[in-house]
Amino acid sequence: TAFTRALNLQAFYNASTGLTITSIITVGIMGSIMLLIAAFVFLAIAIMFLIRYVVLILVMILSPIYFVASALPKGTGIDKYKDQWMKALTGQAFFAPIYFLMTWIALRVLSGVMTAFGGGTSPLSAAGLANLSAGQAIQGNIEGVFLMVMNFAIVIVLLIASLTVAKNWAEKAGNGMGAATKWATGKAGTMSFGLAGRAGRGTIGRAGQVIADNEYLKSKPDSMAARLTLAAGRKTAGASFDARSSRLSGQLEAGKGQTGGFAKDLKDKVEAGKKYSETFKPSDLLVSNAEKELDNAKKNGTNADIAAAQARVDKIKGVNEDEARKREIKRIRDEALEQGGYKSEKEARKDLVGLETERTREIMRLKREENLSQKQAEEKADAHGVGWKPTIIKGAAVERKEAYAKDREEAKIAGVPISFAGRLGFVGPVKRERREEALAIRKTIKEKKPAEKIAEEIGKQAKEAADNNEEGGGGEGEPRSVGSGQTPAAEAASPNTPPPTP
Repeated sequence: TAFTRALNLQAFYNASTGLTITSIITVGIMGSIMLLIAAFVFLAIAIMFLIRYVVLILVMILSPIYFVASALPKGTGIDKYKDQWMKALTGQAFFAPIYFLMTWIALRVLSGVMTAFGGGTSPLSAAGLANLSAGQAIQGNIEGVFLMVMNFAIVIVLLIASLTVAKNWAEKAGNGMGAATKWATGKAGTMSFGLAGRAGRGTIGRAGQVIADNEYLKSKPDSMAARLTLAAGRKTAGASFDARSSRLSGQLEAGKGQTGGFAKDLKDKVEAGKKYSETFKPSDLLVSNAEKELDNAKKNGTNADIAAAQARVDKIKGVNEDEARKREIKRIRDEALEQGGYKSEKEARKDLVGLETERTREIMRLKREENLSQKQAEEKADAHGVGWKPTIIKGAAVERKEAYAKDREEAKIAGVPISFAGRLGFVGPVKRERREEALAIRKTIKEKKPAEKIAEEIGKQAKEAADNNEEGGGGEGEPRSVGSGQTPAAEAASPNTPPPTP
């Protein structure tokens, strides 16, 4: 209450009295710094007072140590505990009065400063600056600004001094007390400087990132103004706005400051979202049990049992296009064996290409003759069972990732999706972060792991080598016509292409 009355906080940002650009900048910047430091000091002292209460109770409980040590002769080894007890008592006993004394001095000086130059009006307010300036007939003059900045600096120094002196007395209890006060100031720094830095990154830093990502400015590399604006935007987006990164914070032991700015916060959030999306994949135990059931069905079960077990595995693990082709090739070969014939893998693969080509031609015909869209033509061709196409099953992990990515892009109130262009005050979703996070999650679905890429490349080279050995040419795992340079699917799609030369 005393500080509130002395600072005249009710009228601190009163815009009803002749505001100028000078007063807005001075009061806005210096006033924010002073209030932030005051918040840090009060939070730290509040925590330290709680610690003091506990320490004084322990000192009273352990008071017999001092009296026993006083009664015993020196050299008994208990003297050091007597000294520690006395330091703890004096340090904590004097800690509060010393802080209150320093605070009283700060209040007296603050009250005098507030009225000495402003004719009864706080020179730390816009009205006070107006009064200071009016005395010189020039509103917002250099002298008025200097007096205001000096007044702010005096108050800030006194606030910091009250905490520093009191903290030194509190630490007389020993190393343990020093660690406790350091923890108190660190927590206070997190709750004041840390939150202020987060707010700065989420507002000013966010605006800087928008400027840094502006495509119009990026399209003007020959413009000095555009380059300077982009540089300013990147600098702002990279600023942490955390006062704990300064030397002053190190003296106050306010904790470690945030490094990086809004851009780093965004990157960390996206990485956290990607990592969190991995937790939705089925457990290894579930996958292992499903695969064991499939193996048992293949050994002892009927065809229906095998199909059901395979469907469960596919639902969990998914089926990509390559796996679907391999299964169809195996089906073609098995069917030939059941009919008393034989087909090599090369022949089965060629039949599969023919089936895919048949479907492609039917889709083109439907689009041309019935004037259907691509999707309509595909649905009609599939309904008539023309040709063949690979059946892709996403699998549980992919489906869940996609659902989570979609959810990140949408905000929901009572289950109804709503969209925000940006932040609604300080609540509600932020569209940019959510879209970045969803994009990163979808990229993890499409991207293959390095080991998978290496295995795929090795398999591809092995197939090419086998094709060259069998037919003296070709590649990509499919036979090629001599001199044509096209796959059978591409040749079949062209009506004027002659059949492949064996």
